Amino acid sequence: MTAIRTEAYRPFSRRASATRKPGPAGGNHFDVLDSFNKITSEWLNQGAGSIASLPQFLLNLVLALVLSNLVARFYVAYGRSLSNRRAFAKTFVLLAVVTTLIIVTVSASLALSLGLVGALSIVRFRAAIKDPEELVHLFLVIGIGIGLGANRPLFTTVGCLVCLAVIRLQRRGGDRADIDHKILSLEFVEEPDFELRWLTDLLGESTSQYSLRRLDESPDRVEVVFVVAFAGLDAFETFKQAVRAKHAVVNLTLLEPGLLVED
Repeated sequence: MTAIRTEAYRPFSRRASATRKPGPAGGNHFDVLDSFNKITSEWLNQGAGSIASLPQFLLNLVLALVLSNLVARFYVAYGRSLSNRRAFAKTFVLLAVVTTLIIVTVSASLALSLGLVGALSIVRFRAAIKDPEELVHLFLVIGIGIGLGANRPLFTTVGCLVCLAVIRLQRRGGDRADIDHKILSLEFVEEPDFELRWLTDLLGESTSQYSLRRLDESPDRVEVVFVVAFAGLDAFETFKQAVRAKHAVVNLTLLEPGLLVED
């Protein structure tokens, strides 16, 4: 009996590409596929360290864009922060790309790493981040940039997807409506009978969410700042009429969260 020799089928192997004739343009498209397979294999299987080639760096940047954009969409859809989530989420993509670029730059030199510590020590934020949810999402985006800058795309992708799955499970059964939050500022002049409890009860009837952010009280003036989400324009008009019916002199301001800066 004659033995039949079999060989494993490799679609893009070098033996297969060598038997192919060049295309009309004089090149071999199987060589392009071989190069692509080699780059992606090295990109996924290479251990932590500096990025060795420009294609690997570009692939990491593209992956940083995709993952950070996904985190931003999850934050807008499932976040519970009272701030302007859309405006805050727009910074995620740029933060991931910048972090990736910094890690790639400093990973090749210890001197650059020490210089980065000195440079970041002079950075100051004008407004502190007060919401823990915002801080967690910032850490997630920074972690994406660090992981891709250290050339660990597979672990970074899996870790990011696990974090997003946890966020989705925590929000399971809850509403994911994009609530429009506003800053409500009320200034009562010469009102000795001002009652904060009455105002909060009225807000509870007219809004779906509200949070007291600031209260300034002096002998002749009281200023109160809330973050609110009115149920609609009719609810806001009802609230305004009720406030003016009880207090004759009141200054009312309603604006977007990003337009009010608190010192």
